[in-house]
Amino acid sequence: MSGLTASVIGLAAFGPCLAPVPAQAPPDPTGKGYLGIWFTAQGGNPLGVDRLEPGAPASRVGIRPGDVIVRVNSFKPQSTQAMIDYVMSCRPGAAVEVEVQRGVDRKTFRIVLAAKPPPRDLSYPAPFDPGFPLERP
Repeated sequence: MSGLTASVIGLAAFGPCLAPVPAQAPPDPTGKGYLGIWFTAQGGNPLGVDRLEPGAPASRVGIRPGDVIVRVNSFKPQSTQAMIDYVMSCRPGAAVEVEVQRGVDRKTFRIVLAAKPPPRDLSYPAPFDPGFPLERP
């Protein structure tokens, strides 16, 4: 075996191993589904969309504040808690069909649920920044 062949084989055996990296982590099989919707009672309806978490599944597909949730798949929730419980019973990565009332129109969206993000820890204050160095030269 020539020196060139040996060094090429050596690089192949001991060089970096590049494996494809998935675009996103696979869904947690024990996780709970998440849409990223905050509700408000609009006109007495408890399923009015008040606001959406930026980048959450519901905001990515086009659900808007002011929409009213009519159904998720074949389930027609009657309360905010029933809606939350139903969505959380689905796993992240599951696709659900959400129908909303928008003015006089009804619109249907296909949404792939995400995993609910961990709660933010607000017990730690933001670092203090006086705007000038605290150390003396």
